[in-house]
Amino acid sequence: VVQLSLSPGTTQFFDIDQIAEVVESISRNFHVISTSKRDFSVTIDPCDARHGDLSALVEIGCNRVNFAFPRAGVSGDGTPKSVDAEPRGVVEACRSAGFRNVRIDLVYGGAHSKRDIFANTLNAALDAKVDRIALRDCAHLPESFGSGSEQSLGTQDRASMLVDAYKA
Repeated sequence: VVQLSLSPGTTQFFDIDQIAEVVESISRNFHVISTSKRDFSVTIDPCDARHGDLSALVEIGCNRVNFAFPRAGVSGDGTPKSVDAEPRGVVEACRSAGFRNVRIDLVYGGAHSKRDIFANTLNAALDAKVDRIALRDCAHLPESFGSGSEQSLGTQDRASMLVDAYKA
């Protein structure tokens, strides 16, 4: 095993001891490459990034971390919502805990997105000095933003945001 990815939701549905048990079970049942050469990643909720939990994830072998910014969801009435954690603080907490690689999944193109707000969000991600930024068009997230054209920006607006991101 060279790569292991603990996908979104893992840290919300399992506590650290359960995650450690899964990683230990994998290590017992499969040949796991040495720590320095493997990539064990975990997706976290930036609003729940506590140093103790992050350090525990590093102790069980995770060395890469990623989180969505802004964190998207759907409110009780079905409308899109965004719960933002300040990315620089989350990145600093991840680095302090010992993660060697930090990625932000930058979500764009939602119904309430505006080009200038996206630019500010992108700049906040860049200022956080992450290792990688993954651009995620919300059009592929109907469970978070609903379905239908009224729920996301038009193709031209989303394409403009994508071009702006690549120019940054």
